[in-house]
Amino acid sequence: MSKPVVLCVLLTLLSLAGCKESEQTVTTAVKGSHQLVMSFPAQSQSRVPEQSPLFLVFSSPVTSESPEQAFVLEHLASGETVPLSARTVNQDQTLILEADEKLRPASEYRLSRTD
Repeated sequence: MSKPVVLCVLLTLLSLAGCKESEQTVTTAVKGSHQLVMSFPAQSQSRVPEQSPLFLVFSSPVTSESPEQAFVLEHLASGETVPLSARTVNQDQTLILEADEKLRPASEYRLSRTD
């Protein structure tokens, strides 16, 4: 992946707070050669159900064979990392990341690249 993708993903801060509401907003970036063009939850978004997957939409297909290893989901208060599972859809341009264990309610998490 190119450096703009890395920077966009590093800036994605997830505020996950347990609730039963389903608010959906998106963050968009300038389209170009293999860039992050949308993410859900959006940066600094709150009141996101803790079981909600993370969606990253790129301008071109994700080519990694194990994209879940390219990302870390970190609980900000404790520094603990949460293992992720990944799958792609939309002609491999949308990466869906899901936590392999239950997330803490009313907590903040950060998604970042490992490299």
